[in-house]
Amino acid sequence: MIKNIKTFILNYCFHISALPMLYSELLEANKQLNNNMSLKAIDLGVKLRYGRAYFIFFILIHMLIIPLAYFAHFIFSKVDCHLSIIFAIIFTTIIFSFFGLFKEWLYDNIAAISVRKNWKIHFSYFEYKKYRYKVEKYYTQAKLNYTDKNDLENYITDKLTTNDK
Repeated sequence: MIKNIKTFILNYCFHISALPMLYSELLEANKQLNNNMSLKAIDLGVKLRYGRAYFIFFILIHMLIIPLAYFAHFIFSKVDCHLSIIFAIIFTTIIFSFFGLFKEWLYDNIAAISVRKNWKIHFSYFEYKKYRYKVEKYYTQAKLNYTDKNDLENYITDKLTTNDK
C-alpha cells in the first residue's frame, strides 16, 4: 500500500517525458545514484509540477499537524502566550524547511525509477542490480581514458561481455 501511495505521489508530482534518456546521461545518472549524489543537474526527462508538489505536501503535513495541534493546544492554553508565539514561529520555520527535504525525496525517488526504466532500454541483457556497479566502474575507466562519446557504448558493452565470462 505504501508503495502504491509513493508511486501515485511521484506520478502526480512529475511530468515524465516519453523519450528515453541518452546513453551517456544514463551512465552519469547511474554513477551519481550509486554514489548517493544529487541528480538534479542531470537531464532525467522529468519536470517537477510545483503546484501539485505543494498540494501533496500540504495534505501530508496536515496529517501530522492536526493531531499534534490538538495535543499541543492543551499544553499551550495553560502557558504564557509569548511562549506559544515563539513555538509557533519555530514550528512554522520547520514546516517550510521540510518542503525542501520533500522535494529532494521526490527527485531521488524519480531518479531511481528513471534510471531503472532507462536501464532496460540501454542494457536490456544486463540486470540492473547485478551490473550497476560494474557499469559505473567501466564508465569511470572510459572517462579517465578519454573515450569518445560515440565509442562509449561499444567500450562498456565489450568490457561487460569479456569480463563477465
